[in-house]
Amino acid sequence: MRREAEERARKEVEERMRREEVERRMREEREQAERRARIETEARAQVEAEMRARRESEERARREEEERPRREEELRRRAEQEARERRETEDREALERSLREQEENARREAEYREREEAQRREEEERARRESEEEAQRAEEEEKRAEEEKRAEEEEKRIREEEKAQAKAAKKARKAARAKERAGENAGRGEEEARDPNEASLSAREIWAKRRPGSLAKQFAAMLLLTLVVAVAALPFVPLESGPYEKAAQAWLGEPVKIGTVNLTLLPIPQLKFEKVVIGKQHPMRAALIKAAPVITSLLEDPISLKSLEVENATFPREFLPALLQDKGRRGSLGVQRISAKGLKLDIPELNLPALEVNAILSDGALQSVAIFNAERRLSVKLQPQGERAGIEISADAFPLPIGLDLTLSEFLAKGTVTKGELALSEAEARAFGGRLLGNVRLRWSNGWSMEGEFAVRQMDAGKIAAPLLAGGTLQGKGVYSMKGLLPERMILNAQLDGNFTIQKGSITNVDMTRLLQGSSSGGGTTLFSEMSGGVSADANRLLVRQIRMAAGLLSAAGQVEMDPQKNLSGRMQIEIRAQSVQARAVLTVAGTLQNPQFRRSN
Repeated sequence: MRREAEERARKEVEERMRREEVERRMREEREQAERRARIETEARAQVEAEMRARRESEERARREEEERPRREEELRRRAEQEARERRETEDREALERSLREQEENARREAEYREREEAQRREEEERARRESEEEAQRAEEEEKRAEEEKRAEEEEKRIREEEKAQAKAAKKARKAARAKERAGENAGRGEEEARDPNEASLSAREIWAKRRPGSLAKQFAAMLLLTLVVAVAALPFVPLESGPYEKAAQAWLGEPVKIGTVNLTLLPIPQLKFEKVVIGKQHPMRAALIKAAPVITSLLEDPISLKSLEVENATFPREFLPALLQDKGRRGSLGVQRISAKGLKLDIPELNLPALEVNAILSDGALQSVAIFNAERRLSVKLQPQGERAGIEISADAFPLPIGLDLTLSEFLAKGTVTKGELALSEAEARAFGGRLLGNVRLRWSNGWSMEGEFAVRQMDAGKIAAPLLAGGTLQGKGVYSMKGLLPERMILNAQLDGNFTIQKGSITNVDMTRLLQGSSSGGGTTLFSEMSGGVSADANRLLVRQIRMAAGLLSAAGQVEMDPQKNLSGRMQIEIRAQSVQARAVLTVAGTLQNPQFRRSN
């Protein structure tokens, strides 16, 4: 029984274990099935998600492709709007700047014209007063001379008449005595028959009674003939030049040599000095100097002078110190005005034209000097100030004699000049469609040198760097210096350093936007709103450095160099920045100024 019970218990245990094993297997199979189903579901979901993501990506790419032209158009419109607004702002600011500068220029020009007009009126008034005073003095002198001359002539006429009458009476007495000796008896009878009143007259009265007026006429004719002969002979009778040489040397402080001195009385009294040489080492020479004498001093030695007129004179630059010396305490022969025609400044390096000069003196010292060319398009005014002189220059056209083919127009300047230096503190001119301002210090004592500062306003950049640049308004400033043995060689030792800004211009022969997009062909134009940088130059190269250019979404930076043959070399980094696209590239610059070449190097 016990074995049966054990057997039954064993069987129950085995049955239970079998059932548990079956349940376990079924549970594992069920779990595996569930796991497989879950994996399949997850895989199916993943595939579906990937397919959905791919479809969404493709749809998104399709929509983006469809939207890209619209976005690009929108970006382009926005960029154009920003560029237009920026240009309008820049135009407005430039216009306001231009208006302010024009107003300032107009104010300065008005002030300058007012000063010129006031000075001109003052000079005209002074000249008018001096002319009136001179005319009044001349009239008084002429009246006094005429009165003295009439008195002398009257006295001389009376003396001549008395002499003539005395001679006539003497002749009459001789004739009477001869008649008395020839026939005393016949004479005695004639005396008895003669009018008793006539016998009581003297021989002088008898001669005058018999020939009324004939002696006066003869004397007047003889006097007139003598005067005509004297006046006609005066120009051919040389005067002594020694007194005038001594007086001029005492006045000028330089040795003076005069070839000949002549005096003419008709049509007006005038002294003529020919072949005049003033100075020793670097003399001033004049072919002819005409002098207006003071009428009342014609009998003096030397004659006092009112004015000098110089013809065909040569004036060396070394004579300038003698001109600036204070001569107020020296004898000046009374000269108050000096004029010159055909004056040639002996400066071979500059090749200046013949000039006209008007100078005003007071007590022998220069008060002012005005110099003009024949067309009156060049004017130089000097105001002596001790060892220097104030100077004002104006010229319609002013070529720079420094070896550079450049002519300035509407040139105005003022400053001082000494024997070895011209210092212009203010200078202004027009060039390249704009204005050039600055200062100049020119020296010539040991070779030639020039230095100073400059500023440019509203110049046309296209006229300076054509055809590389087209258009654009240039502003800038800098310093310069140059030197040479001759003025035309100073440009070979010139140095310049400065900075610049160009508004609204263009670079020719390149479209930088197309190059960024991959185009390999050249040509085209790149418009820019602003370009700035620094510039330095000497005789061997021109370097434009630290270039910064803005052209809407495009920007550029770099430097460009040009040699004396106008060959170009340089590099430019260009970039476009936008929300949807960014691109960069490096351009190499080559070619010449007339044919610039731009190539992408990356």
